[in-house]
Amino acid sequence: MEMALRLPSSYVNVEQGEMEYVDGGFSVSVSASTINSTVKAFGFANRGGVGTVTALMAPAIPVMFAWVNALPFAGQLIYGLICLSAFTVASYVAVAYFSGRGLKFSAGWTSGLTFGLI
Repeated sequence: MEMALRLPSSYVNVEQGEMEYVDGGFSVSVSASTINSTVKAFGFANRGGVGTVTALMAPAIPVMFAWVNALPFAGQLIYGLICLSAFTVASYVAVAYFSGRGLKFSAGWTSGLTFGLI
């Protein structure tokens, strides 16, 4: 006798990517042009290499990412993590700026705060 799983007629197949909210978190991508204009607006352009721009930018990271604080649910928590890791965030922004690439950062309950170039 073969047993088969029978689903209700209203069943909809949901992919794993659509269920990520179960773990919580979100992801934000920032384009290369936004990073370029932000670095220039704060006066950090043409100030040397990645290390110099990172050191200059780290104190400004809380201002640059203040909008995260307004996000619903865990915005304040994520903003706090960004502020605590300001030098890491500044180094990723500086590398993205000098390489002409965008930046993606994600925050999740299980993964914490992660960064990557796009």
